[in-house]
Amino acid sequence: MCREAVSEAPGVPDRSRREISAGNTMRQLQATCYLSVLCSGAAALTLEVLWQRQLFLVLGASAAATTAVLTALFLGIAVGSLLVVRLSAWISRPLRWLAAVELGIGLWGILVPVLLLSSEPMYRQLATSLPEGSAAVSVLRFVLSIFLLLPATLGMGATIPLMVAALPDRIRQRPAAIYGFNTAGAVAGSLLCGLLLIRWFGISGSYPAALLLSLAAAGFALAAARLRPEAVPQAVAAVPEVIAPPRGLMWGYFAVGWAALGLEVIWLRFLGIVNTNSSVTFALGLAAYLSGMSVGSLLVYPQIVRRSSAQTAFCVACLGAALVTLLTFPVVFLAPWLNYHWITVPAAAGTLAWSDLLLTETLLTTGLMFPPAVFLGMVFPAVCGCASGPPAVVHAWVARASFIGTLGSVCGILTVSLLMIPAFGLHLSLGLLVATLAAVGMGHVFSAASFPAGRRRLQICAGFCLVGVLIMVADSRPALREFTCEWKDGRWIEQSVSQAGEAVSEIVRFSAGPTGTVIVKKKPGGDHLVYVDDQLVASTNMEARVDSLMLAHLPLLLHPDPQNELTVGFGTGGTSYAITTHGIDAWCVEIEPEVPRAAALLQDQNSGVVQDPRFHLILNDARDHLAISPRQYDVIATDVTNLQYRQNSSLYTREYFQRMQERLSDGGIACAWIPMAAITTPELQTLIHTFQDVFPHTSLWFMNQTHTNFGILIGTPTALQVDFQRLQRGMQRPEVSRNLGRIGITDPFQILHSLLLDADGCREFCRGAELHTDDNPVLEFSSPLSFYRYNDTFRDNLQAALRYRPRDLRYCVTGLPADRDAEMDAHQLAADCFCRVLVQFYEFLIARGNGDTTAAMLALRDSLPLAEQGLEALPGDRTREQFYVDFLEFAEQWVNSQSPTR
Repeated sequence: MCREAVSEAPGVPDRSRREISAGNTMRQLQATCYLSVLCSGAAALTLEVLWQRQLFLVLGASAAATTAVLTALFLGIAVGSLLVVRLSAWISRPLRWLAAVELGIGLWGILVPVLLLSSEPMYRQLATSLPEGSAAVSVLRFVLSIFLLLPATLGMGATIPLMVAALPDRIRQRPAAIYGFNTAGAVAGSLLCGLLLIRWFGISGSYPAALLLSLAAAGFALAAARLRPEAVPQAVAAVPEVIAPPRGLMWGYFAVGWAALGLEVIWLRFLGIVNTNSSVTFALGLAAYLSGMSVGSLLVYPQIVRRSSAQTAFCVACLGAALVTLLTFPVVFLAPWLNYHWITVPAAAGTLAWSDLLLTETLLTTGLMFPPAVFLGMVFPAVCGCASGPPAVVHAWVARASFIGTLGSVCGILTVSLLMIPAFGLHLSLGLLVATLAAVGMGHVFSAASFPAGRRRLQICAGFCLVGVLIMVADSRPALREFTCEWKDGRWIEQSVSQAGEAVSEIVRFSAGPTGTVIVKKKPGGDHLVYVDDQLVASTNMEARVDSLMLAHLPLLLHPDPQNELTVGFGTGGTSYAITTHGIDAWCVEIEPEVPRAAALLQDQNSGVVQDPRFHLILNDARDHLAISPRQYDVIATDVTNLQYRQNSSLYTREYFQRMQERLSDGGIACAWIPMAAITTPELQTLIHTFQDVFPHTSLWFMNQTHTNFGILIGTPTALQVDFQRLQRGMQRPEVSRNLGRIGITDPFQILHSLLLDADGCREFCRGAELHTDDNPVLEFSSPLSFYRYNDTFRDNLQAALRYRPRDLRYCVTGLPADRDAEMDAHQLAADCFCRVLVQFYEFLIARGNGDTTAAMLALRDSLPLAEQGLEALPGDRTREQFYVDFLEFAEQWVNSQSPTR
């Protein structure tokens, strides 16, 4: 009923009319205020996601850089909460102040990209003068982040205290509701920005959405300010008695803030192993965490505090979060079954959709993070509810609580990723955080002079927490994405999900570093595989060995006089060792220190290169190293796998390639590993087009002397010209010859005829393709689904590229001896036949997987004459011949299995 109708209703006393009108106004005020903080939370998270992405692109994504950015972000929020207390004497109209703050956040937020662009040269100049990887560089990153973010983050920290001060005192549970609605808005912001805005509009195109949300928050605050004079009577009520909060509560809240942020970090690290660890994983994880906290604050806390005290709610929240964390932790070990049945099986059948990926990751993420976060969401309102008295006292207490809790989060950022996880590992670090929550909860149970009923149940809960922590730490079972893990004969054995009990590999190393978890697996045949967050990054098998060795040999043999090479990513160390066989310095930039620490297990591949004086390891993010290092390189090779993994796609943007170009010496060669499987043809075209936009003389090389599934992009300073004599001399170096012999390359023609696309061919192949840029990272959002289409994508990509393959390479070869002219033609034909057999081989695999016997037989039939033609052209081609034999034997076994049994 509207106010006008109430005022005109007959028989209604004036006092009743005023009470009804005041009640309606109060409800409108509450709704408007809650809408304001809802929009404020959405705007804040949208801006935070955008800021972090852009700062990581400039400062790097190493653990030190990430910590510097997040510390600056949270510290600004903490100080903003405290400023409300200091300025309370000047804040007579908090809603108008809040509107101004929200407007300032939105306007400053869209200025950050401009300020970052203008300050980037200064950062590069200052960082160049400091030792790379030193604490001084981290301080510089922190100072720059503070300078860029502080005005907006101060406002974000002031939002909740200002709104608490604005709502009338008679509205109960103000901090809980305000905190809950603000967090709900943050959930919407994280999902909106992380999953949709950047994908649709790019980073710069997403800022207007954040500004609109801030304007909406300011508008609702102003609308609420117009309602407040009618809603709040000016009569002065009796001043209630001041009730002092429990002693040590703020210290306890500081510890809970530290543990809560630490738990979020560790949960995301485990989810990074069992999920794709893409931008989708991060967005879903953040949303699940914030959703739980919103539900805990809005729904659960009011129910508990109605039956008991705020102090009881605080103890229940701490102990409940500890216990539920232990109960939900086994969710990560369900991942192999879910990933197999909901992703692997549909992918094999060709029916995998985005919804399958989202459903699987949402279930794992929510199951792990949401229930404990519900209890963590009760902590802040419980702390706020532990003090009562005059409004000014309560408002000051709320602001201080916000400051202390956020300060604890800052310490969690500083200690958990950089210190605890590398020192204790994921399991023990998780156990210590759970124990901290349980200790804080029980500490306040025992410190209370009189505690309400239920103390015994809380003590039992604490006992369960202790037992659970001991079990979890003692077990320390590795979490894996696709396989289960069992302890057998003193070793962790990886087992198949589809064939229960079948041993897949032995896990010989499981070590968590500051940025990722490195897992080294040993196959029954003796090959070692290196995974980061269970994403394969390197191996000692033949295919991976070709990959690592040719990233060194190919560009160095094409360069007229190389003196050094930088490789991005250590892997097994095979690339770095191959560089040293040319007698030059091998530089390597690696973001995760645990990767080179595993080198001792892979000495068959790297020959102990980490002890070689010519090897130089740089622990840093590749983008940051290329930006701040004054060193010039003759060759830079980027060796990054799985485009969808974390920030990997940022190492394929136009801006990254431009940084490579800046660090190349005169006549330098750019080199980049690219997948030819697990990305679609349009994605491959985008990747090559982006590289060629920076390096016009781009060529694509496909090592076809054996079965491989990757390409190597080469960017030369001028049009490609291969000096056959220099190529031959380079291959005749004893160490180089031995190293190439390990992958079956003994003749210069094998390298020469690995050229799949020249510059003109790349240009034709990529005609009409998009650019992959820092601002519009198109590959980041499309590649997670393509990752599961391995066979189809490789067949399509190779088949499409072969259409533009040069038929005769003599135009780009100098110094070819006349007596080897026929040999060159023979290698050309053998290479072409092998590539076309590979296409048929994958056609066969696809048809076999689909159960299409007719298509499989046709692919097998078409491959036979090609194989025969290739072997006739080059009879001594033993490596390719072995592949043909293995293929035919494999196909024969399958054909026999399809025959009806007698």
